[in-house]
Formats: sequence, structure tokens, C-alpha cells
Amino acid sequence: MNSYVADVMAATSSVSFFGTDAPAARKKYLLYAKHVHPDIEGGSNEAFATLQNLYGGHVKPSTPSHANVVSTRLYEYVLGDTTRENEIFKTVSVAFQTGPDYADRVIADMLIPLAARDNDLMGAMSKSLKKLGEVPDSYKAFFPTMIERFLMPQPGGRRAVVVLESMPGFVSIEDIMKAYPDGINGRDVAWMFKRMLVAIGNAADVGISHGACVPSSFMILPDQHGLILSDWQYSVALGEPLATVPSAYKSMYPEAALKKGATTPHLDIVMAAKTASALLENDSPRPLVSFFKGCMGGALPSAAALLAEFDDVLLSVYGKPAFHRFAMPKK
Repeated sequence: MNSYVADVMAATSSVSFFGTDAPAARKKYLLYAKHVHPDIEGGSNEAFATLQNLYGGHVKPSTPSHANVVSTRLYEYVLGDTTRENEIFKTVSVAFQTGPDYADRVIADMLIPLAARDNDLMGAMSKSLKKLGEVPDSYKAFFPTMIERFLMPQPGGRRAVVVLESMPGFVSIEDIMKAYPDGINGRDVAWMFKRMLVAIGNAADVGISHGACVPSSFMILPDQHGLILSDWQYSVALGEPLATVPSAYKSMYPEAALKKGATTPHLDIVMAAKTASALLENDSPRPLVSFFKGCMGGALPSAAALLAEFDDVLLSVYGKPAFHRFAMPKK
């Protein structure tokens, strides 16, 4: 038994273990959680549960302390503006402090479901984001980073809230389509689709289907050619049927998916190909158009194998890879 586990198991009360200073208590909680977590060598399920109970007795549960502040076991969030809203949740910009002296201010996104009935979808999101922590470090940038999840009292029932690291500078492919109604250059669609496949393939490797690879779910960082696959509320384990789909994009789904068939990695590829195809300019090279069309039905290889095939198509159409600048129109 490591010393951290021993300390936790010997504790008699939250005050005797954590003291009365809130910042110091939070710092100690994070330190001990790191060393007693059951996934860590020498850790313990029992000690971790005890630690959480001790800290839960020290810090009030997640409740709004006043109109624009939400306090949880980890942080105190100051709520800002609503930056986005879809049919499941609204995204609120929040600020919170980190470090023992609360010196470091962090901006994050708090995702609050619009109705308690959608708590299960937010639970699916947090479960998938946790599972995506298993992908290789070099690919984690393709996915949102979860800070914490908690239940928040609201009129009509508690809400399962998820807090994510913010994504400054990112725009959705849906936003790109609105800004460029006639489509964008095939070279830009190419690098976006390649990154879609990387994200989809890594999710499949840990047993997850995103379930909604539609224009609103892909976030793009134009200048740096970055991509994050967001909106994991529709995700399921591979082999399970989809729980629901975004109504705005229901027409994009294969019939089998809508009939609650077993979800396979091909679903995300098909949806991504439809998204990429919708981005193309009308006079895009025929091989590119044909490739995306071929991805929309029939038997498909893995995302990694498809990526290799796509590289061959791009080489034949555009020649050797070269950086192609993409920018959103200035407002």
C-alpha cells in the first residue's frame, strides 16, 4: 500500500484530512487523486472512493452559488455568454481559476443540456471522451479535452453538464458552408477529409463510433489546418445501434443506421464523405468527386486504408503535397 492510500484510509473526517482552506483542500485532493486512482500502480478503488467522499463532504456539490457562478468539487465557474446552441445543449463560455493561489485564469466551454431527458446523451459524450483518452498522444489533438462532468440543478430536473477545453479560432464546417455557399477548393477539402479519417480511425480503434460526422461536428482551425471532431453526444460503442441522430442532418444517414442497425466504423466514414462532398466546388476534379461518391456506399476498407487510397488520388490530381492556405472571409 502506497503512503497516499494509507493516508486516505486513515482519515476520520473531511476537515481533519483537508483542513478548512478551500484552495489548499482542492490542491490536496488533486494530488491524492493522482496517486490513489485505481488505474495507477499501487492505487486503490476503495481509497479513491473514500477520497471522493471526503472531498464531497468538504466542498458543496455542484450548485449555482449565485446567478452567474457554478461551484463544483473541482472549480468555481463564472458563466459568460452562450456561444452556441443545438438541439441537445447550449455552450456557455466560462472562466475558472487553477493553481493553489487561484492565479491562473482559464476559459472553457460548459455544455448544458436543454432538457433533463437528454442527460443520457451527455453521459454518452463524457463516456466517449474518457475512452478517447486511450488514443495515442499524437492523435489526441483531434478530439475535445474534457475538464469535468457534473450534475447541475435546473428547473425541470438536474442537467448532466460537461465542461470542455475551449477551441479558440475554430469554426465548424457548417460555418464554412455558410461562408462559401458555392463550395471551396478541392485542395482544402482534401486536407480536411484526411484529418476526418484520422479522427474517425482513432475513435474506431478504441471501439467508438462518433455517430454524427456531419458538418456541425467538424471544427476547423483554418490557418493551421487543424481539425477537432466535436459533438460526441450521439456516439455509441461499435456494434450498438444509434440512440438518436441530429434532426437537421437526418437525411444524410444511411437507412440501416436509422433502423437501429448495429453501428460499424463505416457509418462515420460514409457521413464524413458526404460532408466533404458537400464542401466541394461544382467544378472540382472528377477523380475527387468520384472518390467521395465511392465512400458513400458498399464495402469500405478501414479509415487508415482509405486514407492511403485517398493520398494516391490526390497525387494523381494535384501532384506532390503542398500547403494550401485556407481562410474564412473577413467580417
